[in-house]
Amino acid sequence: MDGDKILCRKTVWSSRPSLLISSSPVFPNSFDPADRPTQLDSEVHPTYTSMVAFVLFDWLRGLLVRGDDSTTRWIKNGWSFSPASFGHRRARELLAAPHSDASQWGPGVAVFEKSWAGRWRWQLVVLGSEVMGGANTAVIYFVDFRAGKGMFVKVYTTESVPHDRTRNAVMRVLGRQLGGKVWRMEHESRLDDSVASWDLLRGYRSRCILPSSL
Repeated sequence: MDGDKILCRKTVWSSRPSLLISSSPVFPNSFDPADRPTQLDSEVHPTYTSMVAFVLFDWLRGLLVRGDDSTTRWIKNGWSFSPASFGHRRARELLAAPHSDASQWGPGVAVFEKSWAGRWRWQLVVLGSEVMGGANTAVIYFVDFRAGKGMFVKVYTTESVPHDRTRNAVMRVLGRQLGGKVWRMEHESRLDDSVASWDLLRGYRSRCILPSSL
């Protein structure tokens, strides 16, 4: 924090979060007066708690990027630019699932989300000690590129190699097919649209350098 502002790890400036007085068009079914929708820079979060979760996660990853000591490590990823594929559709299904849906997420899981301009969406699925055992935590990180044109899934964990508990948790949440693709770090793109796919990926990387983008 910087006074009543939040310091972005990727820039030298701070931003003041704004609490919304009603639900956002991006998250129309999410409004809790005790945990209101919040905008930080140009990104909208369905709750203030969600905004805090993304800021903290961003700083934790920043420690790793700078080479500082960090136990939260990226280990796996997968991406798809093929909307018709099962993996792509499964990822969108998970993004659409209610955060409180215990049948979907199971116990010991917390879900946070944000959106930029209604075209990009990010989701954190945090797997706590109830899922991971001991003091370990894992995060499944989703990015929805430009309203469903591309999907990106990344896995972070505090668990040591060989990451067995993380793998089991990822398979349970994502399902065997999507989970297997992510664990094997498989990537999909439409053969007739590979140039557009790479343009989207470059756009994602460019977007990542802006405040609060990850």
